[in-house]
Amino acid sequence: MAVPTLQITEPESGQFRGRVTCDEEVLGEIHEDSLAAVIRVAAGDWGTPVEAMHIWFDHVSVGTIPRADMHAQADALAQQLLELRAAIEDDSC
Repeated sequence: MAVPTLQITEPESGQFRGRVTCDEEVLGEIHEDSLAAVIRVAAGDWGTPVEAMHIWFDHVSVGTIPRADMHAQADALAQQLLELRAAIEDDSC
């Protein structure tokens, strides 16, 4: 059974776009003004029996997170993703 993936991008400063996929099927897209809001919305029901999601922001990931935790800890997950992205960008080759 495949685990859905949430891939988040920031096409413009302060504008976040999330795409939820399972295998290669797009289940939905999310447009919000904050990274945490995208995570919180993505925690909803996408019609899959799996209660977790892989979460990516640009080129960094916080791993596979239970959907209940995505909703309850959206702010902390967003902060962690921002910090990871900044650390990677500072150390890129």
